[in-house]
Parts: sequence; C-alpha cells; structure tokens
Amino acid sequence: MDLYSFQGIAKQASGELKLLQFDYTKADGTIESYITEPYEIREDNGNMVYFGFKLAEDGGIRKFIVERIGHVTIVNQTYTPRWPIKIW
Repeated sequence: MDLYSFQGIAKQASGELKLLQFDYTKADGTIESYITEPYEIREDNGNMVYFGFKLAEDGGIRKFIVERIGHVTIVNQTYTPRWPIKIW
C-alpha cells in the first residue's frame, strides 16, 4: 500500500482510538493478518515503517514496512493508548 493511503487510514483510526486490521507480506513472501493499536509512522533505514501494538498471545509493539501492508480496515473497537500516538 502506498504511504499516503495508509497514513490517511492510520490517522483516522488513531484519531478515533480504533484498531487497525491489515495483511502483511513478510520477507519470505508469506502473508499474515494482524490487528494492532496504531502508534507511529516514520522513516527507518530508508523505509517508511508503521509501529503498532499487536493484539495476540505473542503481542507487543511491532514494526511493519508500509509498502508490505495491504487490505487495511479500521476495526470498530476502541483502545486506551499505552504511549503517545505519533501519526499525523
């Protein structure tokens, strides 16, 4: 997904304190679905990356390369932020 499309969706979700669901293509080509609390988008080692708190048994803060993210939807479930949100 392109940065501006993803950033717009992530900005809306974080502004409403709602979760994001998306598919992510890993480096080995496999695709996994995630539900996250949105926190930050920034440049890291030449890539635009998204930081979200993964909601699952093995949850925690995760970094995702934006261009590998697809099929993004806002989940109609709110969250209480664990850290400041840096998506604008």
